[in-house]
Amino acid sequence: MKRWVSLLLLGATGAQAEPFFLEHADPLRLAQAAELLRVRLEVLRHQPSGEATEALQTQLPLIAGSLTAKNPALLGQLEQTLRQLAKNPAGPTLERARELLERAQQALIPGKLRSDPAFQAAVIVRLLRSEGGVSEGYEAAGGEEEAYVQAWAGFQRVKTLWTALKPTLQKRSPQGVREIERALGVLGQLLPSAKAPARLRDPEDAERAALDVSFALEAALSTQLLPRDLPSSLSLVRGQAEPICPVYAKHQRLALEYALTAQIFFREYLEGTLATLEPALHRKLAGLLERIPEKIRADAPTTALEPDCKALKAALAQAGATLR
Repeated sequence: MKRWVSLLLLGATGAQAEPFFLEHADPLRLAQAAELLRVRLEVLRHQPSGEATEALQTQLPLIAGSLTAKNPALLGQLEQTLRQLAKNPAGPTLERARELLERAQQALIPGKLRSDPAFQAAVIVRLLRSEGGVSEGYEAAGGEEEAYVQAWAGFQRVKTLWTALKPTLQKRSPQGVREIERALGVLGQLLPSAKAPARLRDPEDAERAALDVSFALEAALSTQLLPRDLPSSLSLVRGQAEPICPVYAKHQRLALEYALTAQIFFREYLEGTLATLEPALHRKLAGLLERIPEKIRADAPTTALEPDCKALKAALAQAGATLR
């Protein structure tokens, strides 16, 4: 997937001042994390394992800080249910987890935004193309059975979201709907069931189909859903990186949420390009974005985190000068 991102960014000529994905960066990253939690639950249902349970625990910190602020009791219930799933990954506990996750999304994302067609389309794009999403899962499926199940489960969620969005887009762009249906059909052939086929196809087919859906959604809505230029990609990373130290003293879980999301956005949108253009700067940023979450998890004092935050800010400023 990163190859496609790098090509898109290097070929871009510019973007509007505040594209949709930047204007709504925070609710979109929360929706992305929550939707991937849904996907992880489905993976656990179809392929119970310690790895699948651990993946849920890894995903939860991406919304836990924000949910603490909105509804700490709900977060406590969700955490308890996920712990119970480790012992019994089936039946009513799984249904309870789904219900709590739906309530969490309602708490985290305003209803008006959740019903916005552009927001719904952006969530579909994230599910298809993000880290842990459909195209990346299919790419990893050659060596990991669980990665295939994850890709398949993500695709099922994409189809559900598309079913809700399709009637609105049908009125706006019938041709766009046909293109989306065609590309989703390709993904359906690649991911026919929860059980991996005996022989997988070229992962590029999944990447290409995911991009086709993304571009068709953008065209149908006349809305930019993906970063097309390097400054916008950098803005996504910076928007998550800058609050880390300011919130750390009082809201450690929120600081961790920001730090982990900054790390993910860096890998998704900047790593490939920056590794090519400025390898030393890439290594520096990657190291800082790895070290800061580790320190937060270790309850490091604020004074131990501040030098890394300052170094991260300086490295991002250097990246901004490089990527202009």
